[in-house]
Amino acid sequence: MALLAFLAVQFRLERVLPPGEVVVSAAIPVPAEPERELSLPPMLALSDMSPSTAEVVLAINRLGAIHREPILASMYRHLAHWPAYLALVWTVLAPLKLDRRLDRAIEDAIAQARARAWPLVAQLPTSLPAIRAATARGVSRSIDRFTGAVIAKMVVICSMLRQITDS
Repeated sequence: MALLAFLAVQFRLERVLPPGEVVVSAAIPVPAEPERELSLPPMLALSDMSPSTAEVVLAINRLGAIHREPILASMYRHLAHWPAYLALVWTVLAPLKLDRRLDRAIEDAIAQARARAWPLVAQLPTSLPAIRAATARGVSRSIDRFTGAVIAKMVVICSMLRQITDS
């Protein structure tokens, strides 16, 4: 949901029009009862991890990253309580990065999310408060760091990890 919501705001800020084949519908129904929240272990700071665990966390975080200095995904800080699991994560993801399957999956996730964000755009106000164009571009670039570089990557990686963990 965060990926779709950020994309919708980004589209509105950039005044992007939906592609011709996209049908934008009316309001999206929202469930009356929110899903039960998943309890997560506390996030560890890199300085609270052993040096080898911190190294693995940073190495995994670089997989699928498009920026030289990627934002550290919070999931790895939660998983740092289980260094052996992080080693398994590396062994699963590294070959997928090497043969570009991970990159293609992330690109596909971004494309799907962009297509699915349009119904949310339709629910945003059509006129935005008066903000300077430079401010809108800055906000849009900041959102893009998350939508294109962190959230889409983690949607793919978490889905893969869930599949291998559930089996």
